[in-house]
Amino acid sequence: MLTALAITATSAQVMAADAPVKREMRSAWVATVWQLDWPSTTVTETGNALQISQQKAQMTALLDSLAINNMNAINFQVRSRCDAMYKSSYEPWSTDLVGERGMDPGWDPLEWVVAECHKRGMECHAWVNPYRYESVVNQWDGTPKCYRETNPEWLLDVDGASILNPGIPEVTDQIVKVIREIVQNYDIDGVLFDDYFYLSGTPKDSSGDGDLYDAYKATGGKLSHNDWRRENVNKMVAAVYNMIQEEKPWVRFGISPAGVSCTSTTHASKYGITPCPSGSDWQYNSIFSDPIAWLASQTIDYISPQIYWTIGYSTDYGKIAPWWGKIAAKFNRHFYSSHSISSLTKNDAGYTPQSMSLREMNINETLQPKASGPNSSSYEEFANQVRLNRSSSVDGAPGSIFYSCKYLYKNSPLFAHYLKTTVFNTPALVPAMTFKPGYNPGSISEFTRDGDKLMWKGFDNVRYTVYAVPTSLPIMNFSCDVEYLLGTTYETSYTIPEKLLSGYTYAVCVLDRYGNEYSPIFIDKPVQAMPAPALTYPADNATLEAPFEFQWEAVENASAYILEVASDKDFKKLLYTRLCHTNSCSTTELEHVPVDTKLYWRVRSCGNGYSDGISQVRGVTPLILSIVYPAHGATNVELAPEVSWNFVTEGREVKMQISTSPTFEEGAIIHTSWTYKISAKVPACKLGAYTTYYARLSYWRGNEQIFSDVTTFTTEAMIPQTPTILFPVDGGEFRSEDIVKATPTEGIYKVTIEVNNSTSFNRNRYFEDCAPAVWQVKVKSGEMKVASKNLIEGTTYYMRVIGTYNTVDGSAKTDYSPVISAVYRGEGTSIESIDNNDNSVKVVDGNLVVTNNGSNVTVKAINAAGAELGTLFDSNIDGTQTISLSRLGKGLFVIIVDTADGRKTVKASL
Repeated sequence: MLTALAITATSAQVMAADAPVKREMRSAWVATVWQLDWPSTTVTETGNALQISQQKAQMTALLDSLAINNMNAINFQVRSRCDAMYKSSYEPWSTDLVGERGMDPGWDPLEWVVAECHKRGMECHAWVNPYRYESVVNQWDGTPKCYRETNPEWLLDVDGASILNPGIPEVTDQIVKVIREIVQNYDIDGVLFDDYFYLSGTPKDSSGDGDLYDAYKATGGKLSHNDWRRENVNKMVAAVYNMIQEEKPWVRFGISPAGVSCTSTTHASKYGITPCPSGSDWQYNSIFSDPIAWLASQTIDYISPQIYWTIGYSTDYGKIAPWWGKIAAKFNRHFYSSHSISSLTKNDAGYTPQSMSLREMNINETLQPKASGPNSSSYEEFANQVRLNRSSSVDGAPGSIFYSCKYLYKNSPLFAHYLKTTVFNTPALVPAMTFKPGYNPGSISEFTRDGDKLMWKGFDNVRYTVYAVPTSLPIMNFSCDVEYLLGTTYETSYTIPEKLLSGYTYAVCVLDRYGNEYSPIFIDKPVQAMPAPALTYPADNATLEAPFEFQWEAVENASAYILEVASDKDFKKLLYTRLCHTNSCSTTELEHVPVDTKLYWRVRSCGNGYSDGISQVRGVTPLILSIVYPAHGATNVELAPEVSWNFVTEGREVKMQISTSPTFEEGAIIHTSWTYKISAKVPACKLGAYTTYYARLSYWRGNEQIFSDVTTFTTEAMIPQTPTILFPVDGGEFRSEDIVKATPTEGIYKVTIEVNNSTSFNRNRYFEDCAPAVWQVKVKSGEMKVASKNLIEGTTYYMRVIGTYNTVDGSAKTDYSPVISAVYRGEGTSIESIDNNDNSVKVVDGNLVVTNNGSNVTVKAINAAGAELGTLFDSNIDGTQTISLSRLGKGLFVIIVDTADGRKTVKASL
């Protein structure tokens, strides 16, 4: 057993000041394409024992070096060019492993490498290139399972290379089949894609994928060509992720894209995030990779961008890595940075296959990227990058993957040791996927020791963490501290390092495949049964409005509790597990609770040296306010939709909001309405054509504001009319407090209003881009500047407007409106001239009093700047009703009341 070799560090062995880290991905890319890292020799005849042993010996040295230096995972390249480092039903054995493509080597590297990783307590992630096929066109002609012979229509040839065409649905199906077979047949811990998607320079005519795109449009498709390509990749990623969730949801699925993404403000606003603060996003429109889409849709478990620059460089690792950490955490996924350490030593070409063409040799050279910037050959630089990952992690799940493995253990033999003596000075567990349910089978039993061997009875498909705890430390004070961690094992035994054979007691915890660690059991301590928690709320089979608190009675000696929620009584389909340090847990801790669906819940009480106490099972049906229409992800939605939801409590006012951002930050909300009904219509001219929006609901329950899940939808495409200037009127007047306004126009998401002292509209003009659904400038007329001067009283000014709207081919503009002219008259405002002379609509003591004859009444408000503040009231009034205006705050407002008898306007000074 090699576990003891992999993990021998304790607190006494820490050789640097860096604080120990309990959770961190520490992995390396093991490149097999062109034998970059492994193997340096091929098998030239099936079952050749000497050649196989040489390949195994090289991998053994690699894994031993990583394990002894406290690395906890590898990314083993098993499919680089539609070939295999494993027994595949779909694709041939790789020429990087065997002498001829398709020849059986007589052993299965992936099966063996997985087993060897697990012996060392390390995870093995299968590194796959989903699309790459040939680096030289016709390279694999005549070889077994050649796609150019079996499915030539699948291949897309570009500039002397070929890939599987992402635009063909059967290609996605094939990739899913290939990955499914790996996941089903091998005990891998993860699947990782690298940064190869479309080939750069793929033509858009019939020589590329133009025919496929034309066919897509002929069926009613509305995406632009570039968006269609990105969506093809997104669909493949989602299909692979969903398949893994069906087969083995604990298998982590990650992608390692180019290091910089989403530098465009427009692109970033789509996801409600800030743009990447450094570097250039070439991948978005070159290889049609949109990493933020995978995070936002949660179709990956982790992202490992290739940030191959140094801290402080013009493309700054110090800015890019923290940004990625925040973005991944925002979407509840993990960020493990990929670092290039190829700069640390002179490039070692290693073994070069005789069959490698000049093109492949050039590609081989480019496949060994070096970090750009100062200190790129400094060990301290990469240690500082690890430190930066930790200090900027917002979810406690930092990580690093080093490219490539040979620079850790072979070309630069001191670097892995340097990491161990600085930042990797103790073992670490891979971060837990707390966004998945987890699996707690219970506590180990029959825990014994025979000399240096610990043994216990455990469970299938779990791992274990092993601790050496000083005998001077009271057991109740132990909390699975990293300084006592010996390591991880996939077996039910462990070899104690010689220097830790006395003066310590030993503890073992179940570590599930998701990375969750459960209660420790101590050797030579009787395992006591923790009493089961008594559930107190909600009652069995209750139906109640969420959010609510799951509650149970505290259990003596329990150090923590685990809430488990499942869709079945037997808890075979766990939906959520949450670690709780008090005897309650809110449904707000659970993501995306199923709407109006019966769930089952129970609680485990946990403590050191105790087997879990498991409560009874109760049923509960959460009643959750949710948007029914538009459906989440809907497309082709009308421009003035009637948003509806599933229920409303009598007497409770619901606020509905539409935003251009999923985070609903100030400035992004374009419509708000309040209603006591179960629907609210979005007014005309609020939404732009072919634009993605976000909708949510909220209400107050006591002193708590409750929010629904956010629904996203995309509106229908259309060509809008040209907008016009609404105020001032042509030939009229305007004053210092007045706001220049455009006519609301359906389908436009932005208007640009221009003001000048001549009809030339030169660079001296005043112009302003108005935010979505805001049809007026922000500044008052008295604050405008034309030719660097304030407007001059008695002068005629000219105004025009132009609209911007989205189409399937990108943004477009309307024609300019006709030019209007108006005379500026200096101080004053039009609001002050409104007379409150209609007795059926009055403002009394800060309230609006409306008298009506039984028809529907809609009340809206406009502030002194001319901005519409949303719908305050929308319901039937029969008689007199008082409507509070307190939500408007202080200021001067115009109140617009629409009834069956027409529109009535009053002024309110609040």
